[in-house]
Amino acid sequence: MLELADRLAAAGCDDGHLGGHSDGIEVVFDREAASRDEAMRSAIEQIEGCGLVVKRIELDREVLAA
Repeated sequence: MLELADRLAAAGCDDGHLGGHSDGIEVVFDREAASRDEAMRSAIEQIEGCGLVVKRIELDREVLAA
């Protein structure tokens, strides 16, 4: 898990928090970008650049309401 955290940080995911649970690995971001779509796209690219596969994206309801 520490090696993966280091790989993610090296890929630019230093604004993501890594966690593991029974469904797999989760990366929770608090990312600033010009748009929500740009923030998601850049996070996906960085995660997949580390050899992981993004299977699901969830947005915080509070963020959507803002």
